[in-house]
Amino acid sequence: MNGIGFSELLLIGLILVFVVKPKHIPEVLRTGAKLFQRVQKILERTRKLLDRESKLLTLAQNEARAAEAEKQATAEQTDS
Repeated sequence: MNGIGFSELLLIGLILVFVVKPKHIPEVLRTGAKLFQRVQKILERTRKLLDRESKLLTLAQNEARAAEAEKQATAEQTDS
């Protein structure tokens, strides 16, 4: 469960009981779950965006290297 063990869940539960009235705990948990889902979606979108940008950067670098190699080959041919 995302690296959260039983002792951490127990501690969170105890804090909830002392901070939030018991009748409000289900609402707080629902709100927390919705917030957690939103954060997960944002992180997933960000990861996908960074992956795509990384691939585009790699393609651009490869094209630049190929163009440089072609330029050098052309220069060597004209020097000969």
